Amino acid sequence: MRAVLLILLLLGPAWAAYEGEVGPARDAYQGEVEFITDPPHMRVWLVKPEGLDFLQANAKGRVRLSTDHPTIVVQFGYDEPTPETHNVDVAQATRAQVWPPDRRPIPVTLGWSTRLRYELTERLFWLELAGLLLLAALALDRLLLAPRRRQLRADAEHGRKLAELKATLSDDDPLLLSLVNGYRLTGRLGAGGMATVYRGEKNGQAVAVKVIHRDSASDQEFRLRFGREVTVCARLSHPNIVRTLDAGDQDGLLYLVMELVDGHSLREEVRAGGLPPARVRELMLPVLDALAFAHAEGVIHRDLKPDNILLTSSGKPILMDFGLARRSDFQTVTMTGTVLGTPAYLAPEQISGGKLDERCDQYSIGIVLYELLAGQTPFPGVHDPVQLIVRHLSEPPVPLLEARPGLPPAWGALVMKMLEKNPDDRFPDIRAVRHALQSISSR
Repeated sequence: MRAVLLILLLLGPAWAAYEGEVGPARDAYQGEVEFITDPPHMRVWLVKPEGLDFLQANAKGRVRLSTDHPTIVVQFGYDEPTPETHNVDVAQATRAQVWPPDRRPIPVTLGWSTRLRYELTERLFWLELAGLLLLAALALDRLLLAPRRRQLRADAEHGRKLAELKATLSDDDPLLLSLVNGYRLTGRLGAGGMATVYRGEKNGQAVAVKVIHRDSASDQEFRLRFGREVTVCARLSHPNIVRTLDAGDQDGLLYLVMELVDGHSLREEVRAGGLPPARVRELMLPVLDALAFAHAEGVIHRDLKPDNILLTSSGKPILMDFGLARRSDFQTVTMTGTVLGTPAYLAPEQISGGKLDERCDQYSIGIVLYELLAGQTPFPGVHDPVQLIVRHLSEPPVPLLEARPGLPPAWGALVMKMLEKNPDDRFPDIRAVRHALQSISSR
């Protein structure tokens, strides 16, 4: 213990002397110094016996000096220091925070290419900044302003086309060129007693828009029936049934938006003398598939006719217009005392107001088959709706084999069974009809 105390007593004065002499000298020269050079903003290296020590703290030539030497030797340069050395009074430099104190730049000899490159870099700073601002402005324009300009140009072009289209239309239909839920009605595809079907466009998509006439839309029972049509169409997803895209009520205007089928109706396939049986079978098998699917969903079409069967440009048949469709458990088939449907294709039970099932569609599609094969309806020459209704109820149709001599007997048996007055005498369902059609020779 005494030895330890003796050592501490001896070391105390020595430590005090060190702090008094070395410590203050070591800490005397500290601070940031900005070196002024020509060219400006050079990097600074401290020259030591063992080599160079890089001092540069940032790109503006400001370095932090911390040394116990009153004078240091430095070299300047950019990527590499030049051999020229310069003495720096550290005490004076740290007090003034600049070297040289008179602010006269220290000349640094550089190769012409190096000097040119760095002078351009320094002097082009603002130009580069302006370039960056320009690029930012261009990017802002591309992201925000250019789409707006494109939209304005598109709107102007759209308005021009609408004006041209309006000038070519001779129809005074007030709905033409109007908007129905964003769909522009650009043409009329067809019209009936209760609705008109328009060609519509929205965001480049072409559709068919069925618009119910306002006098029909004002009837509450009709509105309920339209609601059922929307429900029915929405649930029938089949490749041979037209797809429903949208429906609604716009200020009392009932509408139904469907896919637009590029093609023509089966009506255009009907011609005098009838079609070849093979062609009829090719057309009707997909239709019977679609109808069987609808029946499996509990839906009766009730308005089957060639006009409601479309053929796409590729020849694919599409069943459409379920405006009179009903669930098979509904019995009411009239509205305000009026028979619903097209008289030439009505089943007797539709006319008499009896209970309906899927076999009423069988009767109607049987007339379509008859017409395709014979080129005429089962009651030729009769056009008055009342007379047609009487014929459906009480008179047998002209036998198919009389209307189309030479047709294989199996065709006549198939079609005439579908046209029986009593539903119980017809095929039990559409699948049975399809099976019978499939089994007939295509000759």
